[in-house]
Amino acid sequence: MASKQNQPLTAATSPPSTYFIESGNFARINNLTLGYRVPNAVLKKIGASNVRVFVTGQNLFTLKKYSGFTAELPGFNATSSAGIVTTGSPTTQGIELNAYPTPSTLVAGLNIGF
Repeated sequence: MASKQNQPLTAATSPPSTYFIESGNFARINNLTLGYRVPNAVLKKIGASNVRVFVTGQNLFTLKKYSGFTAELPGFNATSSAGIVTTGSPTTQGIELNAYPTPSTLVAGLNIGF
């Protein structure tokens, strides 16, 4: 009688592993707007009723230990040969497939009212 120690490991007999599991914890500055409204004393000199200068940024900063592009992994959709789309499967959540880096944007603007 063969013991379990001599049996080869297969997908059915090998224990689950956490080797490829990483922390998905992250902190992000998603949207940030800084603005400055010009004082009324200056507005009278230039003949304007309102002047505002602003800078807006999106996805400026992310703190993470995850080695991939983003810790916000998209849901994985699988399509079977019959054309049936499956979503939300417990075996596909958290898998990094087709994940792209999150772009950062920076916009500066000037609002003037007369």
